[in-house]
Amino acid sequence: MAENGTASSPEEKLELIKRNLQEVLGEDRINPILKERDLKIYWGTATTGRPHVAYFVAMSKVADFLHAGCEVTILFADLHAYLDNMKAPWSLLQLREKYYEAIIKAMLKSINVPLEKLKFVKGTDFQLSKEYTLDVYRLSSLVTEHDARKAGAEVVKQVQHPLLSGLLYPGLQVSLCFHSNTSVAQVVKQVQHPLLSGLLYPGQQVSLCFHSNMSVAQVVKQVQHPLLSGLLYPGLQALDEEYLKVDAQFGGVDQRKIFTYAEKYLPHLGYTKRIHLMNPMVPGLTGSKMSSSEEDSKIDLLDTAAQVKKKLKMAFCEPGNITDNGLLSFCKHVLYPITCKEGFTVVRKEEFGGNVTYKKYQELEDAFAKEEVHPGDLKVAVENYLNQLLDPIRKEFDTPELKKLTSQAYPVEKKKKPGQAGGQTEEAIVPSRLDLRVGKITKVEKHPDADSLYVETVDLGNGEERTVVSGLAGLVPMEDLQDRLGVFLCNLKPQK
Repeated sequence: MAENGTASSPEEKLELIKRNLQEVLGEDRINPILKERDLKIYWGTATTGRPHVAYFVAMSKVADFLHAGCEVTILFADLHAYLDNMKAPWSLLQLREKYYEAIIKAMLKSINVPLEKLKFVKGTDFQLSKEYTLDVYRLSSLVTEHDARKAGAEVVKQVQHPLLSGLLYPGLQVSLCFHSNTSVAQVVKQVQHPLLSGLLYPGQQVSLCFHSNMSVAQVVKQVQHPLLSGLLYPGLQALDEEYLKVDAQFGGVDQRKIFTYAEKYLPHLGYTKRIHLMNPMVPGLTGSKMSSSEEDSKIDLLDTAAQVKKKLKMAFCEPGNITDNGLLSFCKHVLYPITCKEGFTVVRKEEFGGNVTYKKYQELEDAFAKEEVHPGDLKVAVENYLNQLLDPIRKEFDTPELKKLTSQAYPVEKKKKPGQAGGQTEEAIVPSRLDLRVGKITKVEKHPDADSLYVETVDLGNGEERTVVSGLAGLVPMEDLQDRLGVFLCNLKPQK
């Protein structure tokens, strides 16, 4: 392998392509292609919420693909974004596509990835064509409602009464307003698992409202019957493989059902079965999937160093827990492949063992599992490496043009006061709101004004100390509290 990480032989290319993937469907078809030419891969992302640091997991693999000589297409799935329960309004889609392209280029440049064999494509560039639309009809005549819903279960937002956003599928100029009082059941033959073509029948009797001044909200108000949505999403993603003329699709393992759906149905249309490359799902800061919609679970790519520090302090990082540890996963899938090729260094005082460098990820994981690495030290190390990745992106977006684009693509919504229409009465009560940390009591004194209280000084790590007042006097001797470890709730409102 060359010094710049570029692979030359088919074996080296295959090794880079597969590195850190959780699963590959159709691996036996990769080598024959690599012996003749470079692999063509696409990765799609719906232009909805702002990309966060977990996108570096995908970008790390995109970097591997490019270093392996692959031709990589990044699809901005704008129609998919709308079909997925209207997560992105039409008015913002174009702006968000520009933002995504700018931020992804900045991410790849920050990790020194060549962009010559990378291209960006919008879904609307080809999904509105006559040919694509006819294929949607053909696919809908083969796929049952059951299979479509099952395929999108892990990706498309599931709601109790979803909207028939499926009527907005490419090429059909339809609205959400029925012009007939005749139900689907009266017109289309009903079976236990109906074909999508039957569910789409009413869509051909409706008119387009998006070229008028009528808002989506006004349209939805006129719907008289319960509606369905998201059923076309998996089919569009499958057809994208054919229309982008790629050999393989890359995505998270949460898309496995869509990938198997594509492998099942594309051959029925006379199209080639593609290869599917799947990344593992990386836990977020709260221990669950990192999500744009969960503020506490993700770090934005434009967060300041202070914001990064604050969010990492609140991250779930239980001593010895290597299963639901978003920080360790980030080290494995981002830091080691990109910035820590020579090793991951944990900086700490000599009294706590001094600095230590872990050459391979497995060494770091094993040390953390044995509790040889303290969660606080791991957080500080990740913070330093993460800021090295984010600094070039912050710098690139520190221009009037990109600042304006960011504010237009993601306008700040004014918070409504409780009681106002649409205003929230209270925040959801979830465990992730609790900032629980392990601290060491370094000093204990009696309260000057109350015999039943102690005043403790607590070291929370990273040089941060808090003063805590407790009602333990008379219950626990002061000498038993000295140098004792405890769990402290650190985001209560300070008291005088």
